[in-house]
Amino acid sequence: MFSFIKSTDANSADSFVDSNVCMAMRIAITNNGSPENATSNLSVNFPLVTGVSGAYFYSSSPNCISSTPTISSVTINSGTSVSPVFYFKSVNSGYAYLRAGASGYSESMFNLSVLGAGPATKLSQGLPNPAIKDVCYRMFIRAENSSNEPAVVSSATTVNLTKSVPGAAFYSDYGCSATTTSAVISSGSPDTYAYFKATAVSNTGTITLTDSVAALTPVTSSPIDVQTNVISVYSFYFNPGIISAYTPDQCYEVQAKAENSSGSQIYANSNIAITFTTTSGSYLYSDSSCTTTAVSTLNATIPNASTYSDRVYMKASSGSFTLDVSSGSPLASGSQVLN
Repeated sequence: MFSFIKSTDANSADSFVDSNVCMAMRIAITNNGSPENATSNLSVNFPLVTGVSGAYFYSSSPNCISSTPTISSVTINSGTSVSPVFYFKSVNSGYAYLRAGASGYSESMFNLSVLGAGPATKLSQGLPNPAIKDVCYRMFIRAENSSNEPAVVSSATTVNLTKSVPGAAFYSDYGCSATTTSAVISSGSPDTYAYFKATAVSNTGTITLTDSVAALTPVTSSPIDVQTNVISVYSFYFNPGIISAYTPDQCYEVQAKAENSSGSQIYANSNIAITFTTTSGSYLYSDSSCTTTAVSTLNATIPNASTYSDRVYMKASSGSFTLDVSSGSPLASGSQVLN
């Protein structure tokens, strides 16, 4: 998997930055939290940021000026674990979601708070809803201003965690083994996190975050919809994005996304072998330029603990065609018609 890190910081961490500030970053390969060297030159892709508008990665200028070309990938050289420096800037405040991945590696999602103006006045939480049974989630605990934007606290703030979700608990560790009932937002920071796991399917319980000294307005979630963790269907992720229409002769990056019967993403509990198939008039490729041998069937893998497959690439000349994906174990499939 991958970690976004500040260029001056050797530690992996989700972070925060002021709007309109150019932040130097790198991407590192990690394995269970430890650095891991690339065995060959590795191109790491990170599609442009979601969650806030006006946010981009830049290639070289520390000023992140508009004339600097934006980028969506970097190369980690063979025998090293960290990429060269690149830059990030957002002109708007909010929560930026950064996603990184490369062939043979699990996709990773990172959260960056772009600070707004004004003091922190309330709490908010960032737990996925729906949630999947037996999955250990990182739950963000956030301080916000009156405009619902990230805001730093002026002193260390203990946040008490309570819940009414059946079979659920809060934890202090990534493996959800050590239970906890509180977390601390450090002075000068807008957020912290705890972990959450539910062991029963339900849709009635809530979670509540409360500042121990009542300086920030508490928050109670909507009912948490805890769903089954069985993969039943695959959807597609395209880069550049496609809904149903495509541009002829353009090379598209394609990934399969594992979902349950309710359409919620599912994390694989082992490597899952999948097969992409496309109909006449379109072809699949193994390279991002669509220059390798064109085929109608191509195998890929959804790595353990990931919801997205390895990338494959697709190009079509014209007309309507169908893109399919399937796996034998679990028995699941997905299909999309493109015009």
